[in-house]
Amino acid sequence: MYDVAVIGGGMAGMATAARLQRRGLSTVVLEAHGQPGWMCRLLLPQGLLV
Repeated sequence: MYDVAVIGGGMAGMATAARLQRRGLSTVVLEAHGQPGWMCRLLLPQGLLV
C-alpha cells in the first residue's frame, strides 16, 4: 500500500513524487505511456526522438 498515488509521470508528476519521498511518504507514479516523461520528449525534423 502506498501513502500517495501520483497520476502522470511528466516533469511535474516526477518532481512531486520525489519531493513526497524525501518527506518520507511512499509513492507510486501512474503513467499511461510506457515511459515516464513521454510529453517531455522532442521530435526532430529527421524523425529522431530525443
